[in-house]
Amino acid sequence: MQVKYSASEKVVGGKLVSIEVSAEDNVVSGVKITGDFFLHPEESISDLESSLVGVKIPFDWIDTEKKLLTAITDKRLELVGVKSGSIISVMQKAVSEGPK
Repeated sequence: MQVKYSASEKVVGGKLVSIEVSAEDNVVSGVKITGDFFLHPEESISDLESSLVGVKIPFDWIDTEKKLLTAITDKRLELVGVKSGSIISVMQKAVSEGPK
């Protein structure tokens, strides 16, 4: 059974990060990241989202951040106004608040 979670938060620096997480059997099956931060190149947001598919819930912070940082490094992405840890924090908030 698929479960959906979502959360939004103003992170350090004042930028808004919104995340929608879909999960099946406590494994992330889809992620949608939006907000008023910047990513270069812009069309690479799907690379960040894809890197989080397969993460188990509850999250292992170090493993999850490693997946995100690998995508950022491998694809040579530049986050402006948000850090990888803030994205993971909003994901954790979404899951901890329960299904929507």
